Amino acid sequence: MISQLSKSLTSSLCRNKNYLNEFDNLIIYYDRGQSQVTKILCSVFSTVFPDKTIKFKEKVSPENYKLFQAADVVYTFELIARKIEQNKMSNSEKRFFKSNRDFKKNYFRVVKSKKI
Repeated sequence: MISQLSKSLTSSLCRNKNYLNEFDNLIIYYDRGQSQVTKILCSVFSTVFPDKTIKFKEKVSPENYKLFQAADVVYTFELIARKIEQNKMSNSEKRFFKSNRDFKKNYFRVVKSKKI
């Protein structure tokens, strides 16, 4: 899953590289909550943008950063979709989303349609 996430992020950044190169600095709004994700972000951004200054917004307060909240939701839904594929949803996730079909229809489809 880690290599798939790295490849997906690299691909997305490369597709949007011209746009992102218009900025002097790139700021990553991530609270460094998961060490593997932090390593992936540092590695991929440094590789794709070797001449850019990459900054982490250290003390991210979700209530103050709507983009951070949106990214958190997208990441969470992607993770749940993977759990469904691997049949590893927790009991609380099963209760909340009711069924795999309901999750995909009512939540994941909406988020996926907004994907860049």
